[in-house]
Amino acid sequence: FIIITIFLISALRAKKEKYFIVPSFVYALFIFGQRWMTGTDFPNYLRYYLNDFQVTEPIYRFLQSFLIENNLYFGLLTFIVFAITLYNNYRFIIKFDKAVIYILYFYLLSEIYFAQLSQIRQFAAVSFFINAYFYAFEKKKGKSLVNLLIGAGFHSSILFLAPILLVRLTVDRIKALYLVLVASILPLLDVTLLLRLPFFSRYSHYLESIYNVNLSSFHYLKFYALLFIVFIYLWNLKEYKKETIDQLVLNGILLNMLVYGLSFQFAPLIRISSYFKIFEVIFLVYFREDIKNYAKSTIKIVTTAFFLMIYLGTVFTDPYKTNNYQFRHLRIRDEKSNTELREEINEFKENY
Repeated sequence: FIIITIFLISALRAKKEKYFIVPSFVYALFIFGQRWMTGTDFPNYLRYYLNDFQVTEPIYRFLQSFLIENNLYFGLLTFIVFAITLYNNYRFIIKFDKAVIYILYFYLLSEIYFAQLSQIRQFAAVSFFINAYFYAFEKKKGKSLVNLLIGAGFHSSILFLAPILLVRLTVDRIKALYLVLVASILPLLDVTLLLRLPFFSRYSHYLESIYNVNLSSFHYLKFYALLFIVFIYLWNLKEYKKETIDQLVLNGILLNMLVYGLSFQFAPLIRISSYFKIFEVIFLVYFREDIKNYAKSTIKIVTTAFFLMIYLGTVFTDPYKTNNYQFRHLRIRDEKSNTELREEINEFKENY
């Protein structure tokens, strides 16, 4: 249904890009902004709301407290946060003029799109981080800092990425290929040894926590498939470009692959790789027109097949618990009592 809907919307883009950008945004906001019991974290945040649990991050805490104090519908909170996340992702993507339609198209079918339906606060922070990252590359320090601080108002993990905003590597084609090879061996290395160093020791308790579980075989398949495609892209580029936007994309995909690779031995790092996950979409779409002619058709088929594989894998394995999707239109007050809502939370937990 999602694929068909997005395809029909894309047919409207015949003359002007805005005929795809605006309708696809409205579609996404209407369908997924008004969701209920969709995503792993949804019932947890509903419980926070019912119990008036005060999260640390000030912006999310303010939104939640405002709704609680005025006895408003919890769905308003998820709608607002999703609208902010979606808007930030769109304002980042439309900066890539030459491929904006195709990037948006694949973004709406990507893993990151469904992940943001589950990890509500963090992906709001992610959406601010990618814009902070863009402005850092543009040397607009003020705008970068503002996006970083607002993002921290939703999820403090964004602050761990602050030093990355100061790093702007000039990566040539050969260096990029070497970094891809380095990433390929990271899943085989025991990176938990780093947690014995003084700086990282504060995170050593995660080793024995429920968050440090082995990534599934699906992740291995996805990681090495993506790594192979990135390698083929870099190998077949017509020419290497040093423009800021190209360096932004290259830095983003390489950081994503390096952190993703480290996650296989220390799973909590996959949450950090989420801050660069959107570059999986952008890299594969942005550079596909720059591939040498003899490889271009093959690359397009491989790229499309990769996204289809990820989409179908996400649908069937449902790692973010989005298949329990329910549409519930926005309202001012909730029609159900707190007791009924708690029963829904318990039912969700029992089913999963």
